[in-house]
Amino acid sequence: LLRAMTIAAHSPSPSFALGYVAHRVAADEIADLDLSGWRTLAVGSEPVELADLQSFARLVGPRGFDVSAFTLAYGLAESTLMVSSSRRDEPITLLRPESSSMRFGQPVTIRDEATLAADRDYDGSGWIAGLGYSIADSTVRVIGEDGRELPDDTLGEVIVTGGSVALGYTADRPESSGVTTIDDGVLHTADAGFI
Repeated sequence: LLRAMTIAAHSPSPSFALGYVAHRVAADEIADLDLSGWRTLAVGSEPVELADLQSFARLVGPRGFDVSAFTLAYGLAESTLMVSSSRRDEPITLLRPESSSMRFGQPVTIRDEATLAADRDYDGSGWIAGLGYSIADSTVRVIGEDGRELPDDTLGEVIVTGGSVALGYTADRPESSGVTTIDDGVLHTADAGFI
């Protein structure tokens, strides 16, 4: 993959793959690579781990890779994959919430806030990466157990509406699977989050 990126500019990857590469590839193995042309590394399809991003950036940074190429995304198959994405021209926001405040329907207390940098050490654990903004074909909202929209900074269920949301499931999958559901164009993701 890294050798291919010397002639390409864009690629996707799950977070764990970046961590895997960072721990399996030695710096001297890629010493001849020029990765300065890499413009977008879309990271998603699972929770994004700060340690994976940093390890990878530290490995490939000396080869010209810039952390501004990271584009973090959130998506699901039921919404034709992408729901939200960070913007390449803005730094990636990192938050460290107070774990005791992470209760459904309650405001989330933020202990620390930072932006992603390969050369910075982030004190303590519990950092989460922001997954950007709604894209043109989807709108992200967060609701409580009663189905009402919650204010920003309040933990609830992530729901998605818009043209990218699937119409429903095939006959072999019940409409309510206990995980995700689609109800009148509203995708209930069963994922917890906050705006």
